[in-house]
Amino acid sequence: MEILPQMATPLARVATARVRTRVRSRVARGRLSLARGVARASSDVVDVRFRIHARVEFGDELVAVGNARALGAWRVDRGVRLRWTDGDVWVGEAAVSMEEARGGGLAFKCARRGVGGDDEWEDGDDKTIAMDALERARAVDASWSFGDATCDVVVVEGDVENGDAVDAVDADADAARAVADEEDSMATSTWNGDEIRMMQSNEHTKNRPLHARWDVSALEESSSAREIVLRDKDGGSWFEKLCAVANEIGIGKEITRDRLAASATYLRWISTGTIKCVESGGHRRPNGPAMVGRGIFISMEQIQGAMYRHGTDLGEVERVLMRHVHPWLPSFNEEFINAVPLTRIRDIAHRGDIPEDLKRTIKHTIQNKLHRNAGPEDLVATEIVLKQITRKKGEYSDDFVREFKEFHKELKRFFNASGVFERLASLKGTLDEETEPLIDDLFRARDRLNETNDGWYGEEGDALRRALDVCTELRSYFCAGLSTGMRNDAPDDSVCQRQAWRQVELSLEEYAFVLLARCNNIMEEGRAMEVKDANAFKHAASVSAIALKHIGLSGWRSLEAGIIARELIAWTNADIGRDQDTDRRLKATLQRAKRLIESQTHAVMSGFGDTPVQLANSFGLDGHVGATFVESIIRAGVPFQLSRIVEKLSEAVERDLDGDGFDPIVLGNARGELVRLERLTPESVQKCGEKDIIAFVESIDGDEEISSAGSNVKGVILRDEVAHLSHLAIRARQEGTPLVSALSWNARDRVNARVGKDTVMSVGACSTEVRDFDGTRDSVDNDGRVSHAAVAPTPCELVDSIQYLTLDRATTSNAGAKSSVCANLLRIANVSGTFTAPGGFVLPFGCMESSVRDVGEFQRLLAALEDVSLGDIDDACASIREFITESLPAQSVIEEACATLNPDVRLAIRSSANVEDLSGMSAAGLYESVVGVDARDVDAVQRAVSDVWASLYSRRAVLARRAAGVKQTEARMAVLAQELSPNTLSFVLHTRSPIRGARCVQAEVCVGLGETLANGVDGTPWRLEIDRTSGDVTATAYANHSTALRCRYGAPTFGKVTVEAVDYTRQELSTDASARARLGERLLNLATELETTLGCAQDVEGGFRGDELIIVQSRPQPMQ
Repeated sequence: MEILPQMATPLARVATARVRTRVRSRVARGRLSLARGVARASSDVVDVRFRIHARVEFGDELVAVGNARALGAWRVDRGVRLRWTDGDVWVGEAAVSMEEARGGGLAFKCARRGVGGDDEWEDGDDKTIAMDALERARAVDASWSFGDATCDVVVVEGDVENGDAVDAVDADADAARAVADEEDSMATSTWNGDEIRMMQSNEHTKNRPLHARWDVSALEESSSAREIVLRDKDGGSWFEKLCAVANEIGIGKEITRDRLAASATYLRWISTGTIKCVESGGHRRPNGPAMVGRGIFISMEQIQGAMYRHGTDLGEVERVLMRHVHPWLPSFNEEFINAVPLTRIRDIAHRGDIPEDLKRTIKHTIQNKLHRNAGPEDLVATEIVLKQITRKKGEYSDDFVREFKEFHKELKRFFNASGVFERLASLKGTLDEETEPLIDDLFRARDRLNETNDGWYGEEGDALRRALDVCTELRSYFCAGLSTGMRNDAPDDSVCQRQAWRQVELSLEEYAFVLLARCNNIMEEGRAMEVKDANAFKHAASVSAIALKHIGLSGWRSLEAGIIARELIAWTNADIGRDQDTDRRLKATLQRAKRLIESQTHAVMSGFGDTPVQLANSFGLDGHVGATFVESIIRAGVPFQLSRIVEKLSEAVERDLDGDGFDPIVLGNARGELVRLERLTPESVQKCGEKDIIAFVESIDGDEEISSAGSNVKGVILRDEVAHLSHLAIRARQEGTPLVSALSWNARDRVNARVGKDTVMSVGACSTEVRDFDGTRDSVDNDGRVSHAAVAPTPCELVDSIQYLTLDRATTSNAGAKSSVCANLLRIANVSGTFTAPGGFVLPFGCMESSVRDVGEFQRLLAALEDVSLGDIDDACASIREFITESLPAQSVIEEACATLNPDVRLAIRSSANVEDLSGMSAAGLYESVVGVDARDVDAVQRAVSDVWASLYSRRAVLARRAAGVKQTEARMAVLAQELSPNTLSFVLHTRSPIRGARCVQAEVCVGLGETLANGVDGTPWRLEIDRTSGDVTATAYANHSTALRCRYGAPTFGKVTVEAVDYTRQELSTDASARARLGERLLNLATELETTLGCAQDVEGGFRGDELIIVQSRPQPMQ
């Protein structure tokens, strides 16, 4: 809220048709946002400032639109895009020409713009301001709630020529040049507290606000939030409140997510006046809070370095939260820890060249208060006085104004409220000779931005790009210096310097946000981005790369952010627009960037959790204060601005690829009510009743069973990408359930618009429709689901004691279809020479039953699964799985089995049940696999075997068999132990394309081990279609998995499975078409050979170890 001095004139009403208008004399003219230039003062222009209260969906935005050109001339795409602030208040400004308003005043209203570009006007008539009010205004403040017919307008009067309307800091040339960054750092711009009382005598009080409360009844006994609330109740001063935080995360305290979330929320509310600080008696000079802040700072810095790290082992989320504590800590520089700090204000208060009433105001409102109980309200009071004494040049002596400005700068340094340019200027002369000039470069770029607004291809665009480059380079320098951490015995000077560097690093991140917002605004004001506009695309991609670097510098998945940035830069160096391959590669990179953004957003949300809401309720604050806290954090971050750029790029790429934003996985038609589900589970489907539904699923893990979720699920739309040959996709294909991913905002908007409606979903190879039912077009019943009622488990030969068989002795009857096929692959490989197959051993059917310690108890637990209710199924499954995992196979048998293998190998311990790899039920991914088990570690092999046995009775497996009509007592589990191949590439091959049919072979390929493909989440693989006739290879999708599972024999990992980030600029399948052609040729030959040998279309899993082709398993391919 804006805090105004008490000199404002009394309010008078000016009647208009649509607004309530108030008039006040000019105090300070707010500048236009840096996001789009600085308005010039002119008698022909009036500044219109909007303040609108509205709650919208995350990602949506508000636009002020009106009859003036500055308000878009009633075009939403050209209106004033408003900025979200705390409390769901949207703000924005425009310089409106008086000439345009002369025809009948100014008319305006607000529109909501959705993430997909759809516009919604607020209800009611236009808001209008009469011409007579505008003619005497230098500025107009318009405030209302979205959709409310009543608008409050404050008309700010003043005459520039008479000196009544000047910039807020000063009228001299230096201050005018610095206004763009100085005003951003004014405490009044973020103050949410009560209006500051300007006192003429000692009127300070330690009374707490009447509305204050400290209700901990809803807080957990051991929670950090509860501790802070109780300590706040006992301590009203800023010093005591900082001590409450120190009690949670200060020196010697264990720093946890809960404590960081509560501390960051509390500190922000204290510093912005949401929670009021009062005097508590005694004297708490600024050096007291400074030393408390020092302890908190040291506590956090000592645990996050790469070289020096002490105490708590931090996770990624905790590091994110810590960044929201630092900005609100006071400085503990030497000037503030003296016995009597900030003495300049004492001298100012006793000057003889200022009026007595102003002298008393300074003495009682600032000086005495600051030296008794310093608090953030002192900075706000100082800025109020500063605005008063600078509103008219010459009203007060230059020497007094200069001294007061110096004091204001000191106080901003103490409260760490300085702007980025002030911080950088203070560090000049202390940095190396390569970094010092960059500070001057950034100042010059800022000045250029303040003087131009000629768009992306003009001076403005050049200055923006230069400012971003320099900002990033400077921040990289400071982050590198901070990365090592802080030693326990660091001297005081080093600790102070470290805080100065931390604060400037944080300020540079904030400035990057401002610059990126301006980039977005420029792009949105121009025409829709097109891939053919190579320069625009290159600029947008390069800006995105810079934003990614900032995300990495903030400590969020730095390696991943850096890799994506390199991919974007590599793409900008490609021949853009040459062919669709380059566009598909960019699409893959953008999807990867989206996942990174979503992961960081999720980290903020999960890190703070319910803490802001709980604290707000406990303190008796308005509900929106807690409810909007996390959203305000997200919207103010670099990832939010990056998401806007990435979405623009994605939509343009989709248009160029003639895509509709959908990724078809299983073709077909379905009809039902479209419902939104968080997850595809039986519980969520049951809530929909018995009606047929099409499920729009928010989150997947790749292990869902559509049929077991509910027979009334006729079609599935995923919000996330998923591999076409993943287990989920294979099961959907087998069940005949249409499956598609909605990957663009456009596609998701189309789906969301149909939630709750009877919908026909038609998934085709080239397009997807979600529409109303048409009696003529849709006369055929669309329920083509394959019934599993006829599926019968494979007959089993049960052994009566624990034993093993070498893999070549496995048959369908003694070890299941999977083991039998793997044994067959060994024989085919020996004859063919085209590929190799891994060796291994099996524990045949009956071994599990022979190993259980109590057969009667096992039979009882198994019988309980047959008719268990959905509400009790989790407990029933957990009981039998726990029972089985305690029944390890005999150590002697495992030792003997492993002795038949190379002792240095790692193993993949896989399921081989009598109810998987059948032509009517693949059960792909339904049971456990344990990868990377050391064959020399017998205990680890035993535990892996028991885990695989137990997976026969997982919730998913039990529900899947129930849906297929298979009794639980008929299911048997053998175990297949295969030598793990250290693949450089893995693939899943469908010898008949699920999309194109028999004329094509389809493969999905990933880096490293094949488990990445099997899980089907965290990105997409390379998707290749190989034409059987011509042999042509088409890459319909490029890989963008963030990580790969790698197994390397020899030092340093010795076969241990590791997770590694993937850089696709170094993967020739992404960079070289000839590499894709060579791979396609080998896979086509393999498909032909296996179909001929095995007698039908196959679903093949395999990989490459260098040039060697390895086949792990093959099963009959499910057909639609």
